[in-house]
Amino acid sequence: MLNFIAEIVMVIGAGVILYLVAQALPRVNDVDVSHSHKPKEHWVMHYIELCDEWLESATEKLLRRARVSLLKLDNAVHKKIAGLRKENNSSEENNKRLI
Repeated sequence: MLNFIAEIVMVIGAGVILYLVAQALPRVNDVDVSHSHKPKEHWVMHYIELCDEWLESATEKLLRRARVSLLKLDNAVHKKIAGLRKENNSSEENNKRLI
């Protein structure tokens, strides 16, 4: 029991140290913003950005359509299972009546 309590105190201490480091991290700044130089963009970057936007929208549309198709398939399977259950229950009731 004493070992368990000691482990809990150590884990809580490690958590506090991690929290303090995370709080101090945003204050660390290696680059001086006033002297930063932004390089000129290459002319190809414009076309790469356009392709990236098109690819992102096409992927989003494809994933949305796949989701809708999967939901439709799930709905059809659910209806089929419900019909089989209903059919199975009615056949069991008929068998009970015959016996």
